[in-house]
Amino acid sequence: MQSNNQSFLSTYIITPILLAVTTLIVYWPSLQYGFQFDDINNIQKFFNIRHWGLAKLFFNDPRWMGTWLNTINYRLSEFNPYSYRVLNVTIHIAAAICIFYTLLYAFSFLKKKSFARTHAYTVSLITTILFLLHPVQTQTVSYIIQGRLEGLASLFTMGVVLSFLHFARAQEWYKKSLYGALGIALLLLGCGTKEIFIVTPFMVLLVDWFFVCQGEWKEFKKHWWVHLVTFGLVGGM
Repeated sequence: MQSNNQSFLSTYIITPILLAVTTLIVYWPSLQYGFQFDDINNIQKFFNIRHWGLAKLFFNDPRWMGTWLNTINYRLSEFNPYSYRVLNVTIHIAAAICIFYTLLYAFSFLKKKSFARTHAYTVSLITTILFLLHPVQTQTVSYIIQGRLEGLASLFTMGVVLSFLHFARAQEWYKKSLYGALGIALLLLGCGTKEIFIVTPFMVLLVDWFFVCQGEWKEFKKHWWVHLVTFGLVGGM
């Protein structure tokens, strides 16, 4: 029991906190930077963020989520870039935590004993740290508009994949319904981030084939309707 408690504490409390703190330390200097490039046109010179709200923006255009977050930041600090950047880092951390749990949970589906399954925690942690701190991420984090677009798209994509993994593992109907509804909600909201979100149905399909069904066509066919829904919703949106 003590070992299980320690594992839960390490996996679900200590690890997310350490990931968040590490990211904040690394990106702390960037929180003081001013607006740059498209930030100026999309925030400082986009006067509608001063009076538009969720009711006006909800599914109003393909990237309404980013604009909506800008209106929230404007209400908090007007054109002080600090709050905008704090939210970007928060989105980045949330996406990374989703990646960590997605990998950890995906490896638990593996039937054969393998390096990935044996060292699931270590592989998931290292992969997440690489995602968090790789220099290529400076655009997503430090470039405010891209954080609202690419950062949110990544967050919702990983949220959909993680919801699918829980859906596939759940046995009770109410759990399947809960995770299915959550996945659909995240799927719809993700369509309001950036057009790169269109890769999400392919991500779900690949995760299903390689981790859930593990190459077994008979098992894969059981989820045909799930993939039909994901491709249909994203394609339609």
